Amino acid sequence: MGTNYFAVDKERVKRHIGKMSFGWEFVFHGYEEEDFKIKAFDEWEVYLKRIDVEIYDGCDESIATDTFLKLVKDSIGKRRHSIGSDRAGWYDTIGFAFLNHYFS
Repeated sequence: MGTNYFAVDKERVKRHIGKMSFGWEFVFHGYEEEDFKIKAFDEWEVYLKRIDVEIYDGCDESIATDTFLKLVKDSIGKRRHSIGSDRAGWYDTIGFAFLNHYFS
């Protein structure tokens, strides 16, 4: 079991950030759309630190940006995640796993 996290901007657009499962490192949802392209941790970090973006967990509980980013950064190195060959995914330069579709 894990927790999905979402970003909500000032227009109330909700985007899936990714998922944290107990004992696993965070897996990000990567976006390749023309109007919203995020393919690396540092790009998510810039977006999430905007004043008009709020972060929520799967139960719609708000989480502070700094708390969330620490949670994500602390997960790196556990190297346990599932971006198998049946899924379109990649790793950013830091080593975070990304999938280019919604997952739960």
